[in-house]
Amino acid sequence: MTLCDSLGPAALLMVHREAAGPAPGCTRLHPADRLAALRRLLDVTGTAHLFPEP
Repeated sequence: MTLCDSLGPAALLMVHREAAGPAPGCTRLHPADRLAALRRLLDVTGTAHLFPEP
């Protein structure tokens, strides 16, 4: 990923909500091979804890 606007975090959060769901034993989303820009974006938006490093 070389560019990520406001739709990027919104899309990640939508996928996270769908994957986590209300069921026990939910799935966790782990975006792999993160560039520094994505790590910084997750930190700035306060959502890094939702996407732990694999």
